Amino acid sequence: YRTVFKPDDLLQITISAQNLKSVAPFNLPAVNFSVTTGLAIAQPQQQAFLVDSNGEIDFPVLGKIKVGGKSREEVIELFKKIMNQVYCH
Repeated sequence: YRTVFKPDDLLQITISAQNLKSVAPFNLPAVNFSVTTGLAIAQPQQQAFLVDSNGEIDFPVLGKIKVGGKSREEVIELFKKIMNQVYCH
């Protein structure tokens, strides 16, 4: 049995490289605001990406990427391929 991503799944994706500055645009932090005793407190957290009804996520810089119907391993390989195309060509 193979688990694949489907609409309404929430993915956390981190792009890594030896040069962290080069991948910073892909790893935008999300900010969660909670109100405690009348004060707003911001806590940085990893951004999550919602798989839409077309099986796509909207990823920073790269735009829409089809992940629906793919396994975790397939999505990792897809991102490697995309990043190689972006940075090696």
